[in-house]
Amino acid sequence: MAGNTPAPVGGTITDGMYYQTAFLVYRGPPTPTNMLHQLTIKIEGSLYQAVFRDETGTEQRATIELMPNGTALGLTQTCRTNSKFMMNLLNVEGYDATPTTFTIHGLLGRPEGDIVQVFTKQD
Repeated sequence: MAGNTPAPVGGTITDGMYYQTAFLVYRGPPTPTNMLHQLTIKIEGSLYQAVFRDETGTEQRATIELMPNGTALGLTQTCRTNSKFMMNLLNVEGYDATPTTFTIHGLLGRPEGDIVQVFTKQD
């Protein structure tokens, strides 16, 4: 995406099952349009449980603690199926939350650009 990453607005994170519906890269180098991103998350209180495919196509699972503070969002990964890629504190700038969406603004300052992930709640 051209332009600057949208500013996070915060909000109340609603419990539920979410599917990733957008993966946007701002100010990064051109990326292939055929990249596959597949991520499902379940949010219960401060716990975020994710099932996703990594860059090799292998299914991974992770448990992350969410720590919202205004529009900022702290994430601490507490468990992952592949400990080789385990990180404790994840670099996230902020988030947006509505009753039906959860958006993570993150990974700022990386060579790949700024990443915004949008998740849509499933009923």
